[in-house]
Order: sequence, then C-alpha cells, then structure tokens
Amino acid sequence: MPISDICSRILKANPAYAKQPRALWIERIHTVLKEKPFFGEIQRKGKTADGSPTENLYYYNSELDPVEWRRATYTQVGRSARKCTLKDKQYFWKIPPKLGRHRSSYIPAPATSNDSKRQRVDQQQQQHQQHQDENVDPKKTRY
Repeated sequence: MPISDICSRILKANPAYAKQPRALWIERIHTVLKEKPFFGEIQRKGKTADGSPTENLYYYNSELDPVEWRRATYTQVGRSARKCTLKDKQYFWKIPPKLGRHRSSYIPAPATSNDSKRQRVDQQQQQHQQHQDENVDPKKTRY
C-alpha cells in the first residue's frame, strides 16, 4: 500500500487526527515505515497515467516482527506479500492498430480439404429432398 493510502485510512478512522496537516502525517508514517524492520518497501519506477511519479509500496512482514501479539493479530487480518509482488513490474499499454475502411468485411480462408466433405453434405441434402418429393400425396397438392 502506498503512504498516501495509509494516511487516508488513518485519518478516516481517526477524524481527530485531521486537525494536523496531511503532509505532517505523511512524514510521520514515512519515518515509522523506514525505522521498523518488519515493514518492507517495494521500490517503484515510472509514472502513473496522469504523469505523476508512482509511489513506493509498503507491506507488513510478520516473520520479522518481534512482538508476538501483533504478529498473531495481523498475520490473520492481512495477507503477506507474495515473492512475485516484491518487485515492481512496469506494464505498458499499446494502442491497438486502427481498422481499415471496411471494418465489417470478412474474407474467409480458402477451403482446401473440406471440398469432399461439402460435396457429401450436398449429395445427402439432395437425396433427402428427393425422398420428400416422392412422399408427397398428389391428391393434396394445390395448383
């Protein structure tokens, strides 16, 4: 979680803390996260969609926490960071290519081996049609 999210959650949970400036709280949180060994930091590079630099992420590592009751409590509450998430990966989004003028035109692939299968299906349909024609009662036919 970035420091800004941690600060927002603290100020929302404790409205009395909002009397002090937000920048002061961010500095305090940053100091605590840096000096305690059981908080890990994920260094992030790059920029967000609006062009601002990305914030580093922080996580709780219960294995390094010396306080037993806190370790027992927060291990159950929060998930620990997986190894694959401990490194920041920058994902790039690429704009898909534009379609041509005839967006709905579809050109099917050339049929090669399906020709004999198609001929058999056509023959079966013709035989079925002939069989139906033979079973038509001539008396009921209207002209």
